[in-house]
Amino acid sequence: MKTSLITNSIFTVFLLSIFLSPIYAADDKKTFTLGINNYMDSFEFCWKVHQNIEEWAAKYGIKTVYAEAEMEPERVKANLDTFALQEVDAIFEFNWLTDVTAKFVKENPDIVVVTGDYIVPGAYYFGADQYVAGVILGRHLAKVVKERWNGELDEMIFAACYKCGELLIARMDGIRDGYK
Repeated sequence: MKTSLITNSIFTVFLLSIFLSPIYAADDKKTFTLGINNYMDSFEFCWKVHQNIEEWAAKYGIKTVYAEAEMEPERVKANLDTFALQEVDAIFEFNWLTDVTAKFVKENPDIVVVTGDYIVPGAYYFGADQYVAGVILGRHLAKVVKERWNGELDEMIFAACYKCGELLIARMDGIRDGYK
């Protein structure tokens, strides 16, 4: 887990530097502004990603504007619209609501949008191969069931947020396939 978090953090810095460097380098005197629309900092993984972006931004003199939306569609939209009004140069969107983000990307093609762990046409995807991550988790679950309950399990129930898009479904499929 720690290794994957470090890998994701390094990838975050790498990805943002690739997409944001051309804008930033175009004018040395311009202050680059990055909007961060996070799920919520009380969720440890999101907090770590947020802190990693903040550290990277401070290191390179990039201003950040932060908001949380807790996957509430109205708040996601309001935060994205507010970032556009503040004329941010790019947004890191980490709320997994594909329809809300897709509409914003379509209406604001001049703003670079990077989505965390979900795909939206016109935005840049940042995240793991969700199916493979699911297979790894499924194999771990199978190992735990074997060790704790002699390989016997009455039922396994999957609860998914289908609004979150195809990547979550791929993760769930991977869990199921890894468990077999």
